Amino acid sequence: MQHFPSRSDSYLFCAYVFAICTAGTGASSPTVNGTLGHSVSLTPGIWVAQDVAQVVWRRTSPRTRIVEYSKGDISSFGSEEYKQRVTLHPKNFSLEIRDLQREDTGNYEVTVTASSGAQSLKTVQLVVYEPVSGTYIMVQYTSKNCNLNLTCSVTSGDPTSFMWWRGGEAVGNDSPHHLWEHGETVEIHHTAEVEGVVYRCEARNPVSNGTAQIRLVDVCKWNTPDGTGAPPPTVKGTVGRAAWLNSGIAVGSNMDAVVWSRTSPRTRIAQYSKGHIEYFGAEEYKGRITLHPGDFILEIRDLQREDAGDYEMTSTTGSGAQNKMTVRLEVYAPDQKSSNTGPIVAGVIITAIVIIVGIALWVKRDSLRSTGTAAGGDVSTDPAEKVELKNTSDGGSTS
Repeated sequence: MQHFPSRSDSYLFCAYVFAICTAGTGASSPTVNGTLGHSVSLTPGIWVAQDVAQVVWRRTSPRTRIVEYSKGDISSFGSEEYKQRVTLHPKNFSLEIRDLQREDTGNYEVTVTASSGAQSLKTVQLVVYEPVSGTYIMVQYTSKNCNLNLTCSVTSGDPTSFMWWRGGEAVGNDSPHHLWEHGETVEIHHTAEVEGVVYRCEARNPVSNGTAQIRLVDVCKWNTPDGTGAPPPTVKGTVGRAAWLNSGIAVGSNMDAVVWSRTSPRTRIAQYSKGHIEYFGAEEYKGRITLHPGDFILEIRDLQREDAGDYEMTSTTGSGAQNKMTVRLEVYAPDQKSSNTGPIVAGVIITAIVIIVGIALWVKRDSLRSTGTAAGGDVSTDPAEKVELKNTSDGGSTS
């Protein structure tokens, strides 16, 4: 009589064949991609049968047991924190890992033992990626007429690759970057044909992606009047008074975030983010500064010597485009501001003294002359005056 294999026999046969094929072909382990902070399930790829006696999941390097199923009982190994993050599901013997961390990346091995003693072994490679977030476009002006470089970058995401699109056309080769702070840069020469074009960058890795876009006509509004993108003029302030650092942002502009910082040492001062303003630093310092939300000008009151230095403003629009500018603040003492007027004041005082002395001498001489005329004699005691009178008596013109 012909014998038809039962389900358990089929399972044992498949497990046996799987083990032989895997060992004989040297096939590479399948790869599962996981997202940092999320969950993932590693499956053994077996048929569930009643005659499974034991299932063990291990890390291969270093070789460490994670969980074990044995005749209906499940045991977990490792630290308490790790045991709270892993679960072996008895229905299909998949291993679930929650709240994924960088160190979870690696090879995992599962060994399945049937009640007959037959075994199958499978290895799965897990790779944990940081998700892409905060995709933005950095703008750098390279010359007049709004020629510039656009750099696509992200605040998180490792590894990340970038691609640029101009309208619906790709304008750059896809280039992988293994450090998230690196971005793909494209060079743009401003012409009438591209002024209204939308430039879009895509940042992605195997588990996530992000996009940001800008219009060139909007970016060129940031350019300075000379077309070079150079920092605005230096702001001069006086100790004890107030100074205003201009952001260059027009009132009513669509800004998601504006951050003012000191450049040396690099310290955040004030931040605007979607309607909310936050200040940083000591309470005394926070009491002296105001970020005006209309035009994002930074006001610093009761200026002190240590307030002098370079200030950087970083702004991010609703489309993700980002711009930076630097303002230099110079702080002078009140006497330094007025030192240029010193010589003028001194000159005025000296001139006034000379005039007063001259008037006094003239009054005195006139008084003496009047007295001498009344007595009928020459009472002048000024030798110059005597010479003048003598020349007149010799027939010189007196007119």
